[in-house]
Amino acid sequence: MKRASREFRFELEALRRKREWELDALRLELAHAGRLLQQANERKEALEIRVATARQDWARRSAGAGVIDVHWQRVAAAYLSDLREMMKRVLDEIRALHEAREQALARVTAAHRELEVLERQRERAIETFNIEAGRRELVRADENWLQRMPDEGAA
Repeated sequence: MKRASREFRFELEALRRKREWELDALRLELAHAGRLLQQANERKEALEIRVATARQDWARRSAGAGVIDVHWQRVAAAYLSDLREMMKRVLDEIRALHEAREQALARVTAAHRELEVLERQRERAIETFNIEAGRRELVRADENWLQRMPDEGAA
């Protein structure tokens, strides 16, 4: 980024700052969406562990050659059914959160592009300002030189 002198004023500075703030807000939104997605994935992993544990318990109890406990089987089947339903809800939530994160990412990308356009315009404006400032300085130097030169007719 080129450095601007103190005299330089970018006409679109207010818009550029607004775009920066919007981009910052969108980045926070994206980070929040990512955290929500991560939490949902952690809940899914915890449910997977609960399902695996319940299945192992079922297999262990069913492997015994003893009497079949119908009440326990009903309770276990209801528990597994509840776990499957919870897993379905978590997977639906993960899909929705993934979609929300992708949309937030698209908004961040678009806002970043808009800010980059303004930054490039600002860079060009600084460059133009510096060129004009250099020209003005050369004109002043020429005027100073001409003022210092002795009058040729007086000599």
